[in-house]
Amino acid sequence: LRRYQSRIFSFLYRMLRNRHDAEDAAQEAFIRAARKLHRFSSEKGTFKSWMFQIAYREGLRMAKKRRRAPVGEGAWTALETPPPEAVDPGPPPGQQLVERETAALVAQAVESLPETEKQVVLLRTYSGLRFREIAEVMKTPLNTTLGRMHNASQRLRKWFDAAREAS
Repeated sequence: LRRYQSRIFSFLYRMLRNRHDAEDAAQEAFIRAARKLHRFSSEKGTFKSWMFQIAYREGLRMAKKRRRAPVGEGAWTALETPPPEAVDPGPPPGQQLVERETAALVAQAVESLPETEKQVVLLRTYSGLRFREIAEVMKTPLNTTLGRMHNASQRLRKWFDAAREAS
């Protein structure tokens, strides 16, 4: 369980946009996982996807409890600022500015996606899950998950093309 602690926290932080909520959701997810460990079966999927499924569901519960959409208006601003423990000195200030501006542009583009496509992008990009695992987490068929990612990619491409033409 500890192996996934930082990745699950990072995923929940980006999903919920709030450190305290992410910590609470991660703690609840690990408690649930520990209680249900006897139910895990490798025949149904990987341990990693099982853990992320629990974390994803706990994130949805927390968002509902806090009356906040899990990924909605302004959610992708969390992408611009990594979780506090993930911060390192990094590149020089000029490069940091370019990276922040790029992250803000990407956040704005992702914000324009439909909810289900945002979730797939979040799970794929920031949790490192494979598409099969994302399908397990979201309890959707693999082809649905792949289709959502394809649609998201197409929408993002169009968004960036339009932004490039406007500048």
